[in-house]
Amino acid sequence: MSLADALVAEIRAAVRAEVAPELRALRDEVAALRNGQGDRSLSPAEAAEGLGVSLCTIYRRIADKSLAHQRIGRRVVIPASALVPKTDEEIATLARQARG
Repeated sequence: MSLADALVAEIRAAVRAEVAPELRALRDEVAALRNGQGDRSLSPAEAAEGLGVSLCTIYRRIADKSLAHQRIGRRVVIPASALVPKTDEEIATLARQARG
């Protein structure tokens, strides 16, 4: 193994050690959210606030069908479960975004 390979392996191990507790905490938080949310529906404004994005972003995600929603007449509602990340990859992406 070359020196560069050894350094890369050491850096990866350090990153895993630093990220693992945070990832576990996020998984626990997601599990708690999943257990407590039931069938609650949110308005687009509530969803935007919950995700920390603009209302325009919510409507854009509704338009491109990347955010689960229902139309009740002219009203749009978003199931609270649609705001919860479903895979470890989504959780890791959110963690990276939160760290900046």
